[in-house]
Amino acid sequence: MTQAKPQVTFTSPMLKAIANPLRRQIFDALGAMGTGRAADLGELLGMAPKKVSFHLRELAKAELIEEAPELARDKRDRVWK
Repeated sequence: MTQAKPQVTFTSPMLKAIANPLRRQIFDALGAMGTGRAADLGELLGMAPKKVSFHLRELAKAELIEEAPELARDKRDRVWK
């Protein structure tokens, strides 16, 4: 017997955020990593951490990812999941 997958409803902000090809790349890479920092993702994808950080914040605004403060090294460190 196959198990039914839960149905996901995407909001307009989610669709708008994920429509950007760079954000999709970042989203996929973060999903494969589980958690990551902008610097880690930037190194992996060959992008500047500042650029990755901007797109991570946009994905978070759309509620596609969230911050994992429990994994941060200090108050300035931002880890995403």
